[in-house]
Amino acid sequence: MFKVIDVKNNKYIFLPNTLNIYRYNEEIMTVYEKIERSESKENSDYKIIKELMDNEERSREYNLQTKLNYYDADTIEIAGCDINLLYECNLRCKYCFVNDNHDNKGGVLSKENAEKILDFIFKHLSHKDYLIITLMGGEPLMNMETFKYILEYGSYLGKIHNKKVEFITTTNAVLLDDERIAILEKYNVGFIMSLDSHIKEVNDYLRSDNKNSISVYEKVHDVIEKVKNKIDLHINVTITPLNLNIFDTAKYLYEKGVKNIHFYLCDSDRQEMQFRKEHINILKCEYEKICDYILKKMEEGLIITCQPLTDNMKKLHLKQPVFFPCSTLKNRAAFDSDGNMYPCIVLMESNTSFGNINNRIEADKLLYLKKTMLAEKDCDSCWARYLCGGECLSSKLWDNLEQKKLRCSLKRHIFALRIYMYDYIITHKAKYIF
Repeated sequence: MFKVIDVKNNKYIFLPNTLNIYRYNEEIMTVYEKIERSESKENSDYKIIKELMDNEERSREYNLQTKLNYYDADTIEIAGCDINLLYECNLRCKYCFVNDNHDNKGGVLSKENAEKILDFIFKHLSHKDYLIITLMGGEPLMNMETFKYILEYGSYLGKIHNKKVEFITTTNAVLLDDERIAILEKYNVGFIMSLDSHIKEVNDYLRSDNKNSISVYEKVHDVIEKVKNKIDLHINVTITPLNLNIFDTAKYLYEKGVKNIHFYLCDSDRQEMQFRKEHINILKCEYEKICDYILKKMEEGLIITCQPLTDNMKKLHLKQPVFFPCSTLKNRAAFDSDGNMYPCIVLMESNTSFGNINNRIEADKLLYLKKTMLAEKDCDSCWARYLCGGECLSSKLWDNLEQKKLRCSLKRHIFALRIYMYDYIITHKAKYIF
């Protein structure tokens, strides 16, 4: 019912269902242990802590029931979506999930199908007052005609339906010229660029075209310089065993003016991309250094973010459990160029499709995927369950148990660091917007 967290020379008592955090105290710890052993000790400390423990148990039951009732049985109400503009890409990144998954698909999204997809989405909107449309690939800027049409038609439908429509895209930046940047700025498109290392040779090994004719490192660097004073830059860094020095990469990007960095641990069965225990231990130390750097910048009045380290900090502050890692299958879906529906951009495979916009949502397939999301083996007993949200669907369907175990070890350390950061922010009244 409680977890003692020891991180960066600080110890905390953490209640995993209520998300309450307390500084470690031997006397309080003794009372906790006595209560767990059902040993009575009627004093003021005992009564207070017993009440906290009883509330923790009630929250455990409530969280479990809320999780089980999370999904509607046979429907989906869309507040966010991934639209795949094409499977083709102008790079051949060493770890790309499109190369491992997607059943070797091809296809380019036409304007006609894009319009049908958007019409379908707006017929299945959630009650939320916003809709987030993420334009993906492949490299989405290779299909610029349809890209622009989605921005135009999606904005038009948003006005008709009184929905705030937000657009996001992820790009390798190779095609980002002045004309394309102007289009992104016109529609206020949030764009995430990818850069995997502060070292040119490492980045361009992981992210290169077939002919090694361009330096992706130099291209991204040029775009950063061009737009950093116009927008809040977001950079995606895919972590592999070949670029473990993520603190140096983060520091380099922050000093270039980037304020938001997304770290993503690559999921691949390729031997070169397999993590070992020593890799994970290195990453734990790297995240600790990033943690210290972010807190130092907060003291200087600068707010920068690092996912997953600072992710869901507001929910921790408000004591709101994270029931699932994302809203896929409930408020989120993905669409390919033929209008087939999937849980997300990563899972565009024949065995995860649950319908087509020209026909209907296939309730039995959707229900199967939802049941798969609800099935948990080790997550329910993990102290970080409601900080993490449990396994995402793509991880549940991945059978590489050794790699998944290593990832969970790293995640738990990151969540411990998040608790440390939250305590530091509150204690030092550091500048942070929850």
